[in-house]
Amino acid sequence: MTTDLHQMIGRIDERTEITLKLMKEFKDEFKVVADDHEKRLNSLEHDRSQAKGILYILGGIATVFGAILGKFF
Repeated sequence: MTTDLHQMIGRIDERTEITLKLMKEFKDEFKVVADDHEKRLNSLEHDRSQAKGILYILGGIATVFGAILGKFF
């Protein structure tokens, strides 16, 4: 009985180690994917902010230009 019990405990321990190893590999890979995702989101947000800034500047210039033309006509 004790031999069977030791074998069962050994199998459970081995399966636990394998499971922990797989979980660690998944966690490490997920961290890499999450970091890449974060970089891409930051890049998109930065590009969007730059585009908004350019559009605001162009809108301001168009407004000033329109006001000047409105005074002459």
